[in-house]
Amino acid sequence: MKILHVSTNDFGGAAIACIRLHRGLLERGVDSRLLLLRQTDKLLPRAKRHMPPAPSLVERVSRKTRRLLGEFRICSPAGVEKHLVGRPDGYEIFTFPFSSCDIRQDEWFRDADIVNVHWAVGLIDYPTFFRGHSKNVVWTLHDMNPFTGGCHYSSGCVKFRDRCEDCPQLQGTVDPDFSSVILAAKCKALSHARGLTVVAPSVWLRDLSKSSKAFGRFNNVHIPNGADSGIFQPRDKQYSRQVLGLPPDKKVILFVADSISNKRKGYQYLIDAFQSIARKNEVVLCSVGSKDAHAGAFENHYEMGVVTNERLMSVVYSAADLFVIPSLEDNLPNTLLESLLCGVPAIGFPAGGVKDVIEHGVNGFLTEDISVPALTAEIDRFVSDPQKFDASRIRNDAVRKYSSAVQADAYIAQYTVMLRNEKATQKV
Repeated sequence: MKILHVSTNDFGGAAIACIRLHRGLLERGVDSRLLLLRQTDKLLPRAKRHMPPAPSLVERVSRKTRRLLGEFRICSPAGVEKHLVGRPDGYEIFTFPFSSCDIRQDEWFRDADIVNVHWAVGLIDYPTFFRGHSKNVVWTLHDMNPFTGGCHYSSGCVKFRDRCEDCPQLQGTVDPDFSSVILAAKCKALSHARGLTVVAPSVWLRDLSKSSKAFGRFNNVHIPNGADSGIFQPRDKQYSRQVLGLPPDKKVILFVADSISNKRKGYQYLIDAFQSIARKNEVVLCSVGSKDAHAGAFENHYEMGVVTNERLMSVVYSAADLFVIPSLEDNLPNTLLESLLCGVPAIGFPAGGVKDVIEHGVNGFLTEDISVPALTAEIDRFVSDPQKFDASRIRNDAVRKYSSAVQADAYIAQYTVMLRNEKATQKV
């Protein structure tokens, strides 16, 4: 089978998950390729940038005409950004399903048996992508955006189930109902989809997708992300701390995110809980990720900054006694899987895919609710009895569920079913 993965970037959490699947399939002998809009790692195997051809004179005239007529509200990306002016603070990006790219013209697309779309904002153009081909398509969800009117995380809003109108994330803009126009455009485009399977790494995201107007009628399945269990494995704790400059005689609590300033990641909850724990003098906090200039330092806090090397990250995890992931909404964070593969227990809020992974009392604790007191209580519980968890058991269970090989095998099984069904349909 020939699989083409489609991703906007080769960096960021969604891209990392995509690349790990791509590598896992290659290791299984599958003909897997990766098509990117932006490529920074030139050493990625079987990967290339999509280089769209220059638009013809007819196309340029057509686009200009659509802009002048205001038809971007239906089928063109031109000018949609103006609908974000005045958008409320505190939300993540809000994006649109339009692109000047047409990956259907790429030779790798034409040669593929299955096209696996990942986080592909700016690369996949909904109105054209599902037309003019009979490819089987897998759409791996890395957030909610593919089935919403533009948001990537809805903060509990479920208007994507119907019309997605009066969007909370567009209040104060020129048109809070513009999200309903975007969702209608997605649904119209998806009416041409054939052989589409939606894969969600978390049960939470799968259930949201099944309830959505855009993706609800398609086959929605659950396949967790994976990580390289050879890279993410337990290292010597004292040596790891020595390398990182962490105290050898304290309990180390670890927080990891691309950006610790991202409110959805709940870092402020952890800071407030850390200041409130009973045996604070026995604990230090270590954080990994970028931050804005206004995030202040405090006592017993070690900031590692951005760490991109995976082997070094395995050393960071191994230096920790506890990984805390206070996400308010999240799919299936790579960081949580990496922590468990390194044998480190985790504490998290009962939100999104976090509650799929953390087994209360087995590989960590789930808090009673999403609040600082609840998080403080579970950290206190861990500090009072850090030997409760068996690192070897945590590691072995994680390898069994979340290694790259397990993920690759699950996708191969799904691809095989799709191709078998396609052949059966052709015979009828």
